[in-house]
Amino acid sequence: MPGREAEVVTSVRCAAPAPLAELGGVLRGSPRPSPFPADEAAMSPVPLQMHPVLKAFVCGSISGTCSTLLFQPLDLLKTRLQTLQPAVGGSARAGMVTVLFRVVRTESLLGLWKGVSPSFARCIPGVGIYFSTLYTMKQKFLGDRSPTALESVFLGATARAISGICMLPVTVVKTRYEVWLFN
Repeated sequence: MPGREAEVVTSVRCAAPAPLAELGGVLRGSPRPSPFPADEAAMSPVPLQMHPVLKAFVCGSISGTCSTLLFQPLDLLKTRLQTLQPAVGGSARAGMVTVLFRVVRTESLLGLWKGVSPSFARCIPGVGIYFSTLYTMKQKFLGDRSPTALESVFLGATARAISGICMLPVTVVKTRYEVWLFN
């Protein structure tokens, strides 16, 4: 069974200590072993192990990056609608589509992503802080058991409050960028 031999060689080559790694050339069926078996074992691929809290932070940061790129135009339109000044002569209402066309007409299509840099500065660490805080609290308070519904609500709300408080100054700057206070 050639497939089974390949599996054995891979597991021996990656996980074997140095003395068994010397057999690597023989197990693969080559005529003679490698002249530098210890070097070959040292160069074998080893999976990168990350601390779970760091892994939660990195995954949350990647998630924050993707969501920021996707939803920044909607966030900009929401902020513009919230800060829109009413017309002097009457109550001419501007809806989301009107504000969208106005932004595209006056600032181009890329104007919808105005303020994306402060959004990145807020969301990348903010979502990372949220997920790493959530993981840490689950480990500290629950251990290995799954949380109940009420515990999940409490853990999520606490983690969100911590990340929101940490990122509040960046949120203020982001909002000011979106409403033209900075260029």
